[in-house]
Amino acid sequence: MANKKYEQGKRAEYKVRKTLENEGYTCFRSAGSKGLFDVIAINSCEVRLIQVKFTEKDKYTEDKNCKLAKNLGVPENTKKELWIFYSYRGHEIRELKEEE
Repeated sequence: MANKKYEQGKRAEYKVRKTLENEGYTCFRSAGSKGLFDVIAINSCEVRLIQVKFTEKDKYTEDKNCKLAKNLGVPENTKKELWIFYSYRGHEIRELKEEE
């Protein structure tokens, strides 16, 4: 079961990477969930730090890494994002903004 979840998450990360490369970004993937962000995308104007999640549930509740990412200080031209892939209904993108 764990291997299936890993493969689903990996496929989602590759979808994010391909989507952003098609938009002109250079992308890097942090394999094996070793870092705070799964995909880093860079173009001449901005940097996007992205967590990617795959879920079979109808709703995703942000985890500890999302909270850490929200409060991470980054330069102005940097966006922190959460891309959630649902098994039967596409995906959504949330911006991870600092909590006040």
